[in-house]
Amino acid sequence: MASNRLYATGMPNTAEELQVREQRRHQERVAKGNQRVAHAYSEDGTIDFGSVIVLRHLMSGCRLTSDIWTEVEPGEQMVVAEHAESQDSRVEDDENTQDRERPMAKATFVITKVKNPEHVFYDRHLANKLHFSQPFQLACNPALVMNEKIGMMGPPFYLKSEGSMYGQQHRVSLTRDSADPRTHWIATPAQCALVSDPHAKEALLARNTPVRGLEAFALKNCMSNLPLGMESAHRPLLSHAVSCGLELAKQRATGTPRDIYSWAFELARDPRAAVSHTTLPSRITKPKELLRKIKSIVCERHGGSDGMYGIREISRQFRIMDTSKDGRLDRKELSTGLGRFGIDLDAEQVDLLFSHLDENRDGSVSLNEFLVALRGPLTKRRLKIILMAYEVLDIDKSGTVTLEELTSFYDTSFHPQVIDGTKSHEDVVREFVAQWDNGAGQDDQANGDGIVTREEFVHYYRDVSASIDDDDYFELMMRNAWHISGGKGWCANTSNIRVLVEHNDGSQEVVELVDDFGVSRQDMPIIRAKLRKQGVCGIKRVSLAD
Repeated sequence: MASNRLYATGMPNTAEELQVREQRRHQERVAKGNQRVAHAYSEDGTIDFGSVIVLRHLMSGCRLTSDIWTEVEPGEQMVVAEHAESQDSRVEDDENTQDRERPMAKATFVITKVKNPEHVFYDRHLANKLHFSQPFQLACNPALVMNEKIGMMGPPFYLKSEGSMYGQQHRVSLTRDSADPRTHWIATPAQCALVSDPHAKEALLARNTPVRGLEAFALKNCMSNLPLGMESAHRPLLSHAVSCGLELAKQRATGTPRDIYSWAFELARDPRAAVSHTTLPSRITKPKELLRKIKSIVCERHGGSDGMYGIREISRQFRIMDTSKDGRLDRKELSTGLGRFGIDLDAEQVDLLFSHLDENRDGSVSLNEFLVALRGPLTKRRLKIILMAYEVLDIDKSGTVTLEELTSFYDTSFHPQVIDGTKSHEDVVREFVAQWDNGAGQDDQANGDGIVTREEFVHYYRDVSASIDDDDYFELMMRNAWHISGGKGWCANTSNIRVLVEHNDGSQEVVELVDDFGVSRQDMPIIRAKLRKQGVCGIKRVSLAD
């Protein structure tokens, strides 16, 4: 997806490295498509909505399969036909054989109910059963669209026909547009093809009969009213996949064998094959939960090595996309922007976010409102420590601090990655400065003048705060980074200079230097002066306490 291209790290430098990377991706995709998945089992043979089935072409024995990684047209993925796997050498008691009873993920589809169909044919008492002439969709197996890197399900692909009833050949593909009526199909009994009387055929279709596994039917597209067919000449051999083997062909009164339109849903023969060995994440259906997941992904994967700058990075990317500079996002812009971060939402999830954020229902949301919802509220405790930090930095009390002053005061010695040696002081400062240079996350405040106002400082740490769950850790980080004296217990400052003061009366005490910006640990005259300013009297001797 776009996110993999935009945010890929360790980009290949040579054609050979690029080839190795592409081979690895191909292997990963093949493994994902070939993984064994649970297969629906039904005691009475009927098909429930939500069932994972195999769609088999009866004459050729081929299975319809999804190739979601090959694009045939923009936004459309390939559908292929593969010969069924050989079952000749199976041994019933072999544990590995039981796994082979499960179909490959690429060869399965999920029977999905069409929302608000114009006509409802099924028996109300069997509402969850698929009936003949009832519109449905065929969605790819969810295992194919599982994004392991972010731990989130992507939107499924749906089988779709392209063309009208007046054409001779029609392309079959996959699309993520679940609202496209060309993804709607119906199954009609095979015997309908043998009935010429329209009234008898209508009566046959109106019987409210459930579809059963291995029962022959014609699969017709609701939009074109044409059946899905496969010519015998295009039968795949030796499991070689072909993209040209499937077509929607116009039924003619004479000359076309009916068998090329005969399909059947294949169910599991053993109930054990319906038990899944993998756990996929459940679909997120609540807007706040979805926002938390998005924030987690952005902070963990695109927020720098320590996750601090994720919100600022997503803000920067969305502002680059906002060519109209109106600060608003429509559904497509929101979906595309999140896609650049590897977060693929389907139409329902985008609608879920919009229903939560678009309060005036004008079809767009404010980028600032989206960021506020994403980062969450800034607690009073955190705001207080942020303002305390700015007061410490604003030495002349002018209400502004220069970026140069900010970086010179920034203490990285307690930064986790400086401590463990994965980053130097210069690395952390450079990353810190970059957040101000590009104006990320500063709403309309970024002007590149080298001045950091109180409002900009609060904006910056509001974004950083989103990646830190613990209030105590946030306070400790702020106190140590900006030498804010004080704090209780675990939150107590540990970065300020501490000295052992020996008094004239012989007593001793450890004293923290409250204002130690720009003070060298070896400059004892300055330290003595700072101590006296703090009210420490009767000083005989001063030495470093640590």
